[in-house]
Amino acid sequence: MEKATNHDSLTALKERVYASYREAERRRTIWVRLTQLAILLSFLALWEIAARLKWIDGLLFSSPGRIGSLLYEKTMDGSLLLHTGVTVWETVVGFLLGTLLGTAIAALLWFSPFLSRVFDPYIVVLNSLPKVALGPLFIVALGPGALSIIATTLSITVIITI
Repeated sequence: MEKATNHDSLTALKERVYASYREAERRRTIWVRLTQLAILLSFLALWEIAARLKWIDGLLFSSPGRIGSLLYEKTMDGSLLLHTGVTVWETVVGFLLGTLLGTAIAALLWFSPFLSRVFDPYIVVLNSLPKVALGPLFIVALGPGALSIIATTLSITVIITI
């Protein structure tokens, strides 16, 4: 009987310690979230102030107020959803093409040790290249349309898939 009581009191002690730990962790999480929110709001406020006082170029950096206003305007006139849908479609097409092409190239390199050794340094260089930086080059070469967005997504996906 005494053994069962010791076990029960040990279990109760473990539960109290765990409950105390959970409460301390919950408080820590709340403080972390509040601090993150304070940093975000401070950044947005400083950005807005810098834009209004012309510390930064409004053409290059805009401001949170102008961005929010444009977001509201485009949501109300229905064009935001249309443009978002087109961008998602272009991205999915580029992703699928890049994954298929990258898988085909990877299989070719897997089955041919000679080609794998020949192309290895080029793949390493292409992998280290900031692929998003190719976006403006694609826009200049292919125009500011769907083709340049698909090509940018394709360039990112092919190398990562390989």
